[in-house]
Amino acid sequence: MRTSDRVESVILVLAVVVSIPAAPAAAAIGTAVHESMSDCYTEHAQTRHTVTATVINDRAADQPPSTRKTITVDA
Repeated sequence: MRTSDRVESVILVLAVVVSIPAAPAAAAIGTAVHESMSDCYTEHAQTRHTVTATVINDRAADQPPSTRKTITVDA
C-alpha cells in the first residue's frame, strides 16, 4: 500500500469512529430542542386571543365606510 492510501484509510476510520458516538448525541440534542420549542409554541397558542381589525387600503379614505371590511383574526 502506498502512504497516501494508508493516510486515506486512517482518515476514513477516524471519520467513522467519530460519527458513531456523534449520531446519538445529535439526536438527543435535536429531541431536546424539539420538545422545548413544542412547549413554547403550545404556550403561545394558549395565550392568543381574538381581536377585531378593520382592513383598509390606500383608497379606503375616499370610499364610504360601508365598503370597508371588518374581519376577526387570532393575535
